Amino acid sequence: MRSARFIFLALHDPDRSRSPSWGRNSDPAPARRPGAPAVCFAWLLASPNNRELGRSFRVWDSYAAGRSDVGILQQGVEQLETSMATDTATGMWTWRVTLGDRPVARSGRMYHRERECRYSLRTFLAAVPGAQLVEGVRQVEGRGRPDRSSVGSL
Repeated sequence: MRSARFIFLALHDPDRSRSPSWGRNSDPAPARRPGAPAVCFAWLLASPNNRELGRSFRVWDSYAAGRSDVGILQQGVEQLETSMATDTATGMWTWRVTLGDRPVARSGRMYHRERECRYSLRTFLAAVPGAQLVEGVRQVEGRGRPDRSSVGSL
């Protein structure tokens, strides 16, 4: 039986202007440090049928840092704290997972109903411990669409 997978993404965003949108409704990503690469890295957790279960709360300057974050998430699964919130403008629901005082994951989309959001969060939490880490990264260009021709390792 296939299991859920952590997939790593390379987001080409030289000025980090689009990186905050990776975590919609999340705190903005830190500004790019002078001399840092124009690529930032993020992960998403995909179900065996390729549906997104959740995504990293933030982005990193290196692939190794993103992989390390997943390891911390998986090792600390028993200490994870969860929260759900609604967007006051739309009434849509979203969830967030923290480890200690640090946000580590968030929903990949917003939900019309609280029960859908709660179900999504439970599904994410159940998948984290046994999820496999996919080697390499997928290149993401433009508006978040993966460029499938450039899958590889960075």
